[in-house]
Amino acid sequence: MLGVLAIASQAGIDNATAELPAPTPPLSEQILQSYSSGRFSDTTKLLEQFRKSDPESFAALPYELLYAKSLLRAGQPDRALHAYRALTSIPKLKRFIILDAARLASDLKLNEEASRYYYNALLDREMPDYSATAKEAFEFAYANKDAEGLKKLAEVVGKTPTLNRLSQFYLGRACLLENNPSAASFTFSRLIAATKQDDITSQSLSELDDLEGSKLTNEQAVSRGKLAYKVWNFELAKKYLEPYSNDDITNAYFYARSIAFLGQTQTAIKLLQSAADKWPSDPTARLCRYQYGNLCLRMGEYKKAEDAFEKLRKSTPAQGMDDATEKFIHALRAQSKITQAIKTLNPYCTAKSKKYRHQAIFLRARIYFQAGQYREAYTDFDTLLKASTAPGRENLFWKALTLEKMKQLQEASSLFDQLSHGNDFYALLAIDKYRELNKREPVEAKEIPDFHYGVLPGPENLSVIQDLYSKDDVVPALLYLRMYDEASNDLQAITDQTWTLLNVNIKDRQQKYLTLAYLAGLGENFGAATYYSELFVKSVPDRNAIYAAPEEVRRALFPMPYYEPVYRFSIQRNLDPFLVLAIMRQESKFKRFARSPAFARGLMQLIPSTATRLASDVGLKGFSVEHLYLPEVNINLGTRYIQEIIQRFGRQLEVIAAGYNSGESNVQRWLDCTTTHEAFEFFSNIDLPETKTYVMIVRGNYESYKRTYQKEDLAAMLKNYEVVTK
Repeated sequence: MLGVLAIASQAGIDNATAELPAPTPPLSEQILQSYSSGRFSDTTKLLEQFRKSDPESFAALPYELLYAKSLLRAGQPDRALHAYRALTSIPKLKRFIILDAARLASDLKLNEEASRYYYNALLDREMPDYSATAKEAFEFAYANKDAEGLKKLAEVVGKTPTLNRLSQFYLGRACLLENNPSAASFTFSRLIAATKQDDITSQSLSELDDLEGSKLTNEQAVSRGKLAYKVWNFELAKKYLEPYSNDDITNAYFYARSIAFLGQTQTAIKLLQSAADKWPSDPTARLCRYQYGNLCLRMGEYKKAEDAFEKLRKSTPAQGMDDATEKFIHALRAQSKITQAIKTLNPYCTAKSKKYRHQAIFLRARIYFQAGQYREAYTDFDTLLKASTAPGRENLFWKALTLEKMKQLQEASSLFDQLSHGNDFYALLAIDKYRELNKREPVEAKEIPDFHYGVLPGPENLSVIQDLYSKDDVVPALLYLRMYDEASNDLQAITDQTWTLLNVNIKDRQQKYLTLAYLAGLGENFGAATYYSELFVKSVPDRNAIYAAPEEVRRALFPMPYYEPVYRFSIQRNLDPFLVLAIMRQESKFKRFARSPAFARGLMQLIPSTATRLASDVGLKGFSVEHLYLPEVNINLGTRYIQEIIQRFGRQLEVIAAGYNSGESNVQRWLDCTTTHEAFEFFSNIDLPETKTYVMIVRGNYESYKRTYQKEDLAAMLKNYEVVTK
């Protein structure tokens, strides 16, 4: 009986123990748990409690900054700004908060205060992404019609040589705000006088057009029209050059090129032909004939292109194939005039120069393949491979593809297997071909690489973090408090002590790149994340190990920013979001303020003329070019453009990527020389090196996204929208 009572008593003790509540974690840990889970109102209350109960520990780390951020995210902007004001007096935190303070003051319509914060931010020349901050500050002042603010900003920003022209431009706008058009005109005129092919020239031309467009002499109008063409301001070029396009062949040439970019291709073709006929002995006539042929190729008028390039190539014989000869052969191929194309090529296939000889043989082999003359194609590809000490993978793939067409499947399969282990563009296509021929995956002999990024600091590192913070080393404290966005803006300031804290080998550049990509991604600084990701990828020999890396490493290398609008517009338009991300990554590196030398803007790098047309298509009211820097707008228009390409050409990834990079007319002429459904045949027909490289990178990005995120539920949701990759 006593034994039973003892057992019952013990059971009661066990039950009581089981019902005891878990111990309450320290207040500092509760704060981090609350902030990380998005309970910002609770976080502010916990921080207030912590400040009151342990002011010394509260001051030992930037909890005050965490408090300001929590207030802002809890929907209390007035209190948040009050907290930010106090933080601006702390030198080591100032650079991490001053832009947030400026934007918050702007949102609260406290324009003078916002202007002060922007100005103070730009006094720090080490401010991360200084140029983007300068542009933001200038635009804020201009939107608020603050001429004095623009002048003050220009005085500071103009001391940075690369931003001097930006400063001068906004000084011109300040003159406009002060109703001083003559001073504004003088400033903008000086900017265009430098004839730099940049956005400032384009914008200055537009401002001058508003000020004095109707007062220009003929010579000034022509000069500005040609300059507008060079900076891709085609509407302005058309306006200025049209009245004088019949006076001079160069005027006609630039005018025709401008309207061609605006979509008036047939009119441009007629004008180029007319100009060449009117001034046949002028050196510019050759340019007119060449562009005439080019536009005919783009429009599918291959006989006209053939005739134009035939005349050009005969007028200026060259040692090797010149551009006119290549375009002539392309026009023949597009019309299936195979015999004539081969006959034209044959003399170049025996040229003394090895470079020209191999170039011609490679083109002839592809033409044989296009004509279904696989044995002749195989002979040429094999000749090229034997003549090279390091056989190119493109040639090797062609040899394998030709063997397949010749029904020599075992040899073809062996070559595809050999190619599949490279983990580059050719490997991706080879894996598809091997799978198609053998109904199984190739044997992958790859080792799991020892890639790992640093470890985020935790409570066990608290004393070290506090010590570093006391010495103005702020990044470890920001990481510890989960303020990744602030930390990611100053990653270049990471010290050796911080690397050690993160468990990163100070001498291991590869691990540093990977860790920086990971930290930037945590802070949603996706431009920096992509930058460091690409540095890491380049540091891996032959890029062979990327797909074999652990999943968390691949996620750090290939983040999914702006996913909500990407997903929403992709599903709305029946697109694969992974393709949209793959294109966006290559276009802008996920930098929303990206601008290209061709004046493409934003995340998906749309040029103004295309964007304006697309905005009308999707019903965007009041669209302006500056709206391209808004992610929602840019992704909306970019996905619409991808949809257009798919509607015309189908879902083969290489075709879509080529169309996005070089335009639909180029894609059509490459497809007209493609006789099989092989993605590789189309790819090899691309005669623009930039586009060829672009297609390879986009395909690699796409595969990386698919392989990294394929285990998520998202993969099933996207099944109906995947592009064709074989």
